[in-house]
Amino acid sequence: MANLARVLLLTENEKLRNFLLPLSQWLELHAPLKAIDALEHIGAHQPQLILIDATVLTPMVMALLTTIRQLPQYSGVPLVILGETPQAKRLQPDAQFGNQFNLRRLEEKIADLAGVKLTGRAMHGPHSGSIY
Repeated sequence: MANLARVLLLTENEKLRNFLLPLSQWLELHAPLKAIDALEHIGAHQPQLILIDATVLTPMVMALLTTIRQLPQYSGVPLVILGETPQAKRLQPDAQFGNQFNLRRLEEKIADLAGVKLTGRAMHGPHSGSIY
């Protein structure tokens, strides 16, 4: 079985989920209040990357994201924010990604976290083009 990166994904975008599925094991959170408790007890399955779709932020999800940044076990986990919104900018994403949605760079980062090399799949076939 291939290595997979552990990605914490906060999105309702089915195309984004389908894009990431071949490269990552991801934990998707829909219920922010329950998610905070779950995040505190993930343990060995701690994500290697936190990916947030800022195009669907709600006040409850914003509270969850703020909490993620305050939990010590997530302080060193890279944060990638998809979309350009004032709320997203306040979350202070990692500078290597900025707030720009670059599928190729994201795909490379996830593959790197999993310790695998991409073999020509990037941006060709069913996952090419915009996911929005």
